[in-house]
Amino acid sequence: MSLRRPQGPPAEGVTIECATASDLALMRKLWQERQGSGQVEAAWSIDNPLRTWSFFERRRELEEILGRAPDELEGFHGSNPQNYLSIVQNGFRSDLRSGQVFGSGEYLAKNPNVSVGYCSGGAYMLVCRLCLGVKSSSPKNTDGDHIWVPSCNYYVISSPAQILPVFIVKFKTSASLRSAELESALKAKVWSTKKEEQALSLPPPRPCMMSRESATVLWIGLMYAHNSDDQLERDVRAFLGQHASEYTVDMKVQIVRGTFKKAHAVLSKPIPREMVHRLNRFPFNENGMEHRVCVEDAAGSPEQKCPKFIAKYCRGQNLRFTHPCWCWHPQRATDRAQYTLENISLDGAKGNEIASKFMASGGFHDGSPRIVSIKAIKNDVLSGLHDEYRRYLAEKHREEPKVRELYHGTNNNICETLYQHGLQPPSDTAASDSCPVSGGKGLCTTLCNNDCQHCTKKHEWNRCHMYGLGIYLADMAQKSHRYVSQPQMVGGRRRCRMIVCSVLGRAFKVEGHLKCANAMHDVPTVRALSADEVDTMIEPCKGSCESTANMTLQTPAEKSDMMFVQGLGSNARPGFSVVNSEYIAYHPHQCLPKYEITYQI
Repeated sequence: MSLRRPQGPPAEGVTIECATASDLALMRKLWQERQGSGQVEAAWSIDNPLRTWSFFERRRELEEILGRAPDELEGFHGSNPQNYLSIVQNGFRSDLRSGQVFGSGEYLAKNPNVSVGYCSGGAYMLVCRLCLGVKSSSPKNTDGDHIWVPSCNYYVISSPAQILPVFIVKFKTSASLRSAELESALKAKVWSTKKEEQALSLPPPRPCMMSRESATVLWIGLMYAHNSDDQLERDVRAFLGQHASEYTVDMKVQIVRGTFKKAHAVLSKPIPREMVHRLNRFPFNENGMEHRVCVEDAAGSPEQKCPKFIAKYCRGQNLRFTHPCWCWHPQRATDRAQYTLENISLDGAKGNEIASKFMASGGFHDGSPRIVSIKAIKNDVLSGLHDEYRRYLAEKHREEPKVRELYHGTNNNICETLYQHGLQPPSDTAASDSCPVSGGKGLCTTLCNNDCQHCTKKHEWNRCHMYGLGIYLADMAQKSHRYVSQPQMVGGRRRCRMIVCSVLGRAFKVEGHLKCANAMHDVPTVRALSADEVDTMIEPCKGSCESTANMTLQTPAEKSDMMFVQGLGSNARPGFSVVNSEYIAYHPHQCLPKYEITYQI
């Protein structure tokens, strides 16, 4: 039977899992940015649904107080290693506080070197997600919820609900204090105290709506979530092999999980409409149990309301040649959205964190930057869609999605459009000069959906979209600045704007060189990539995985939500790999524009 998370407060329980390769890279980058000594040797991801629920309940309270989404950042917390399992399971406890020199609260650090002194000689540390509301006016921390102490690099958080442990990291040290209980849990790869989720029966299959003449990709569902992906792939192959064998040669099958599981069957030979409708009449044998499923054209039909409308957006809506969707789609939710900008104090905790990280990138290629201002972007519609996408990922992966704050550099003339509608992944169709919407703007891809009568020509590779048709982001301001154009001239100097985005999801790590320059140009989403396809596109760096193979997991591309391309520095090959790392997301509401940094060059 399938599984679903309960409504309201979930049950107690926590999972500690060996970090993915991209998450380990994220923790090492954070450690380096925050000027930590040595390096992170290993990392483990923490998922505690009850603590997460409490965190977001408190976050909603602060949002009502502030009138906008609260600022968030990461803080390090050091303690005796024997305390960590209790903290990740039960949260921080205000009754155990001591040494409150800078006010009442939980003490976390911006710089991990500060937290090392509290690790009691151990080699482990917590990385926590912090939610900031109103800054207290005095060290007593009574008229707000947090204090920032720049002289000591302390974040003092009054409410434990505003602190969410997300990683345990092991750092390089000569210290010897150990906790047998903690190390036993970490060696297990996956350690969990969660109870099994409540089982649900499958709903009746939806009717097949296919109206196009043939299909090359089939959607098959719904299936029970507790059966393994391997088992379900065998069942799908057996079902299609029995009833439509001539269309299964070189077929690829991908299993996708949400509340229930479904399958995408990619065919090398188009299957006619009549055959697809006929498949809906046969029983489906799932791990020895027969039930009905819906077999549908995965590209949809014009008469059909889109079933892939995630956070009020369908990725196939502006794709014509790669993974199109031909369903009916409603008006964009952001068409009537409005936004405001609110100044962020450079002396506050968040302003200090944004500014120090921005300046730590070093000199830009065309001069030294000076920050003029940092503003929070408030758009209730976009924030709601971002939260809807977060809930979708939590249901899909059965864990709270990780959050990264990444830079996006772009034409400064379109920043206002992005603040209203969000960042948009590019189309696979060229912009036609005759199009009244997309023509005459010098665009390489259309702004239109795939029903445009003018923009009908495929967009071809032209040293562009190196890793697919996605939204490109960076973890270094220096890299994103290269893509900032059309700055404003003020007093003879260029005044530029860069966007800081909150980005959700699992990242598939690519560490290597493209086998040919246009190998990944047409990738519409990382989930479309099978392991075999990745092997044909990427030449891995020699030894790139050897040093971390025993301490990380590599999330398969088809189970991921974005791509993380590891920068190779001096080993990069121009046009085939990158010097500095970058991320590629494929859904607009996966990325929320949160801050605008204005700076002069």
